[in-house]
Amino acid sequence: MKLKFILLLLGLGLNSTAVFSQWKNNEWMWGSWPNDTTWAYRGMTHFIFDNNSETHYKDSGNQVFIRGTFSGLRTPNNEYFVYTNGYTLANKNHDTLMNGSGLSPGGTYNTWAWIGYPVSSGAVLLPYPGSSNLMAMIHMDHVVTTSNHAQNIYYSLIDPSGNNGQGLVMLKNQLVAHDTFNIAALMVNRHANGRDWWILVKRNYLNDFFTFLLTPTGIELKQIQSIGGPISQFGGQGAFSPDGKTMAGFNSDYQLRIYDFDRCTGLLSNMRYKYIINLTAGGLSFSPNSRFLYISYYEKLWQFDIQDPDVMNTQTLIATLDTTFHDPATGWHPSWAFHYLAADGKIYVQNFSGVMLCVINNPDMPGQACNFVQNQIQCPTVYYSTVPTYVNLNLMQEHGSICDTLGIGNEEITIKNQQLKIAPNPSQGNISIEFPVQEISGMLHVYDVNGKEVYKEYVSPYTYIKNINLQGKLSSGMYALSMEFGVQRYLGKMVVE
Repeated sequence: MKLKFILLLLGLGLNSTAVFSQWKNNEWMWGSWPNDTTWAYRGMTHFIFDNNSETHYKDSGNQVFIRGTFSGLRTPNNEYFVYTNGYTLANKNHDTLMNGSGLSPGGTYNTWAWIGYPVSSGAVLLPYPGSSNLMAMIHMDHVVTTSNHAQNIYYSLIDPSGNNGQGLVMLKNQLVAHDTFNIAALMVNRHANGRDWWILVKRNYLNDFFTFLLTPTGIELKQIQSIGGPISQFGGQGAFSPDGKTMAGFNSDYQLRIYDFDRCTGLLSNMRYKYIINLTAGGLSFSPNSRFLYISYYEKLWQFDIQDPDVMNTQTLIATLDTTFHDPATGWHPSWAFHYLAADGKIYVQNFSGVMLCVINNPDMPGQACNFVQNQIQCPTVYYSTVPTYVNLNLMQEHGSICDTLGIGNEEITIKNQQLKIAPNPSQGNISIEFPVQEISGMLHVYDVNGKEVYKEYVSPYTYIKNINLQGKLSSGMYALSMEFGVQRYLGKMVVE
């Protein structure tokens, strides 16, 4: 039986196809142009993530200031890339889109417009539901008073191929809601139908959530839900888990809050909260498998187990800040700020300002096995606490729910023994493997012609590319690959020269 299985693998053709997401949000940019003389490490840093791969470089072509909010979308063939700092939209050449400036007016716009929205999650770019090429941008203004808040939520529509391929903002600053909202508070989740988008924003100093739904006909306010519990203030970071079932926020006035979320109705439930430390907001992120939640404030990083019914009592200290270290750009002791779960399955933890990034290398693992490394990466420029607004573009429909009516993504679940797309092939052993997005984690196995397993590696959920480098580790010849997600299996073969 094992030999038959290997022969089946090796009998597959080298040229195969795979299902992949229409849009990618695997890039991250930050920084200020060299006329900002505050730091020696000035300019722009550009990160690109793929599963099991991270590269970054100093981007000398960037003309847009990014000092807080960032969101970007790229087509899989890299033909178009659009990104925003909350006030301007730019293309892959770093040119402002036609009609792409003057976004998010109101509040103290003139104060911040030239450097970008000054806090994280002030804007988000989304694939427009039902369209193969349009993007929607949801964004907010910023009011600086004794209570920092937003007063307007806006919607803009973008055609990245418009204006002869330079990009065009078709609709701009369409008012969606006017109230007092938390800044840094846009949280986005895919509707259970696999097409539409939920956008949640918390009302400032109250426990009311405004729930908007973006559909092919536009955006509308579906409900304002009052969830109860102690009042929390502004700031901090919030996010949905990659599987879309949990939302959490770590806001000022002592509250870590965790909610269940219904992707059909857009309603929150089962709120749990815990005092962490007085008047301190912090960073927050989920592991790729959605089991573990990480939060941090200036000097501590903790992990929580979402699967435990008594989740708040699972609080585990992962690390305490190394105060003997000084950031090379600022000379300051670092202190931890915001998190970003990147497309390589790792969580990147910033300091409040500097060039060093800490990394949770195995966030799906419990306790110290998560492999948190302080100051693991030195970046070429200062980042000013900029992180992308987190969105899981690979989360599709919720199978079996009452909203599972559009048939989106069914082909990715029902096809068995589908071929993997492997490139380059033949190779020296350094390859990229493309496969359909899965909702659970999996394992990649590599077999030689005798059926002996010569390599295996973990595959994160909600990813579609796996990069492995076996150069110098395998002899020349043919090898079979099997990627397994529960009962689902995808097969391929590669030739090592």
